[in-house]
This record gives sequence, structure tokens and C-alpha cells, in this order.
Amino acid sequence: MIPTENIKVVGRNIDVSTEVKEFIYEKLDKLSRYHQKISSLEITIEKEKIDYLINILLHTYNKKIIKISVKDKSLHSGIDVAVDKLKDIMVKH
Repeated sequence: MIPTENIKVVGRNIDVSTEVKEFIYEKLDKLSRYHQKISSLEITIEKEKIDYLINILLHTYNKKIIKISVKDKSLHSGIDVAVDKLKDIMVKH
């Protein structure tokens, strides 16, 4: 598991509840096999008119930066899609 002190969750135009943060940490468990490569993660959740914009910025120990952006009507499904995309990219690297 990625240490939670290396994960920063930021909300813009939305208050990110503890429940949402726990959901994010649970989904990030999919990346647990890559935790030695990940130095930090920043997740920004932005509420637009009817959509949520989820941006994930991942920093690796070898100085690579991976950025994922997902727009979805549902916050939870948007987080799912973003983490799945991130997992696919980590598998390729």
C-alpha cells in the first residue's frame, strides 16, 4: 500500500469528505505492487456545473511525472476510471 502521507487529496469547489478520501485510498490499493516506484500522488477533485473533474499527478522516484485527467458525472465512477487508467500506465512502465 502507498503510505497515506505521500497522497495529497485536494478539492476545488467541493469539500472532500473523509468517506471520499477512504474510497480513494481503497482504490489506490490496486497500485500496491508499484508502491516502491511511487514517490507521491496528488489527486485534485474539481466540481464543475454537472461534472466532476479528477486529476491525478503521480511522481515516481526516477523523476517521471504521470498525469491523468477524467471527467465524469459521478465522483466515484470518475475515481474508478482514473485509477484504472493510472494502473494501465504503471503496467506499461
